[in-house]
This record gives sequence, C-alpha cells and structure tokens, in this order.
Amino acid sequence: MISETTISFISCVSNETLYEQCLAHIQQLSIPSDISIETVPIYNATSMTAGYNEGMKKAKGTYKVYLHQDAFILNQSFLYDLLFLFHNNKKLGLFGVIGARQLPDHGMWWQSPYENKIGKIIEVRDTYTQTTCMETTYMYGKAACVDGLLMATQYDLSWPEAIKGWHFYDTAQCLHFSTHDYDVGIAHQPSPWVIHYCKTSTMKGYYDALPAFQKWRSLIEESTKT
Repeated sequence: MISETTISFISCVSNETLYEQCLAHIQQLSIPSDISIETVPIYNATSMTAGYNEGMKKAKGTYKVYLHQDAFILNQSFLYDLLFLFHNNKKLGLFGVIGARQLPDHGMWWQSPYENKIGKIIEVRDTYTQTTCMETTYMYGKAACVDGLLMATQYDLSWPEAIKGWHFYDTAQCLHFSTHDYDVGIAHQPSPWVIHYCKTSTMKGYYDALPAFQKWRSLIEESTKT
C-alpha cells in the first residue's frame, strides 16, 4: 500500500562505506510529526534505470527521493521543503538541485552556457567546491533536466530501461516527465542542499552512452509531435 505519509529514499548501492555516510545524513533530517521515512537500497542493479524501477516497486512512499550513494543531504529541513514544494505545486512531477533550463542539442546539459544552468551543489573532488549557477525563482525554477545525484518525485513513472548503464538516465527521466505534462524543476536553495562526494567519479562511459540516448531522445521528441 502506497502511503502519502511516507517518504522513500531509493539508492543503487555498490559502495557500503559511501552509502553509510549517505544514510547518516538522511538520519539527521528533521522529520515532520506525521511523516515517516524509509530507505530502499538496491544492490547488483544492471543499470540505473533498472535499479530505480526495482526501488520504485519496493518503496512504500508516495514521495520518492532517488539519491546517489555519494550524495549527502545537508539541508536538515529537506523533508519540510520537499512537502512544501509538492503540496503547493501539483504539476511539479520531479525536482532536483542543479540542472539546465533547456537541453542542448548535444545532450550534455553541463556543457551548456552558464546562463542556461540553474541551481547549486557542493562537490568534493580534489577539494570542496561550491558550484553555483543561475538562481531559481521562489519555490522552483522550471528545467528541462536535472542532475541525477538527487531526483525527488511525487508521481510514479517507470524509468526508461531503454537507457542502459549509468549515464543519461536522469535526463531521460526528466524528458519522460515532460512528455506527461509534468513540470521538472530545480528547487530554490538559499545555500546548497547537497554535497556530491564524487572524488572517484569520471566521465568514463558518457560518450559511449551518448548515441543510444540521442536515438531514444529523438524517438521521444518525434512521438510528442504526432
């Protein structure tokens, strides 16, 4: 039974040490009195979309937060902010913390001009760096896509398993929500809500995955014209 008073945190897990830190940050969040939270780790996923579909089926909450194992939530009021955003914006299907207003033709939002990018995060690579793009409007700014480090939803749409592997799943799901006439947004953050502890992440595999994503994207965009 899906519950409107449960918020589910879903993560594909391959590194227990990172996931334990992720959980520690979830456990320090302030929880509204009528809300419960659950964590849904998915092990041995064959792809991010397959893992998230498995997590979506297992989760009990209406509201779901798809969270990287190396994404640590700093905003202790995150649950209050999530509920405020969703309760006051029924058309908002999905939000994140950083992304782009429009998806470039080349498919890689992070390589678009600065003025196209919105939101903010703290990244940990060689050192701690705050990445700040354009500010959002009050509550949220509309976006074409958000980064997959944190994606919160108030409606369930299956993740497109035509997108294999570990890249472009986030952009694909944002396009999927848009085709169902939901808003995709970047939450307004006075200060960054999330640390992305991506010390070991690389761009390996992105360019190999790009042709398949672009093919899927063209089919989706063509279907919306008919």
